Amino acid sequence: MGSTRHTQVSGSTPFDNEGTAFASDNARDAIIEATNLATGKARFVTSSVHNGTLSNNQLVGVSNLVNNPIVVPVTSLLSEVTFYQDGGGNRDGEYEFYRNTQSAPNLFFTWTLQNTTTAVAEGGGVDFTSPNFTKGDLLLVYFNDTGANHRDVALFYYFQAT
Repeated sequence: MGSTRHTQVSGSTPFDNEGTAFASDNARDAIIEATNLATGKARFVTSSVHNGTLSNNQLVGVSNLVNNPIVVPVTSLLSEVTFYQDGGGNRDGEYEFYRNTQSAPNLFFTWTLQNTTTAVAEGGGVDFTSPNFTKGDLLLVYFNDTGANHRDVALFYYFQAT
C-alpha cells in the first residue's frame, strides 16, 4: 500500500481504478460513482412460516398464527425466494405468487417443488421482473397440493429496492 497523502480536496486525491469497474481517477469522482452505482440497490428480506401441514389452495402468509399476506414496504422487485420444509423429501407442492389479488392477471410466478426439502428460485430462468411492487402492495403466495402436502414450511423473500 502506498504512502498516506493528505489533501484538502478529494478531487485532487488520485484513485487507482485498475482492476475495478470504476472509470474515476480521483477519490471524489470515485465516491460519486460508487454512490450512483449503489443507489436503489438495498435488499431486504421478509418471510412466511407455516407450522403444520398445508392444505390445497391455502394462503401461505406471514405465519399460520397470523395468516396475513406479505405487505411490501417499499417499491421493489422480488429477486429471490428460498424454500425449506421439514416434512421429508417425498412431498410435492406448487406455490403460486400473486401481486395484490389471487386472480389470473396478477399471477406472476408458479413454483413446482417435488421431492425436496430445500430450494432456491432466483435470477436465471425465473422472471421476477414482473411485477414491480410498489409500497403497500401485497405479495400473496398460495399452496396447491400436487401430492403429499408440504408441512412445517419457511419461505424467505428477497426484494431489491428500486
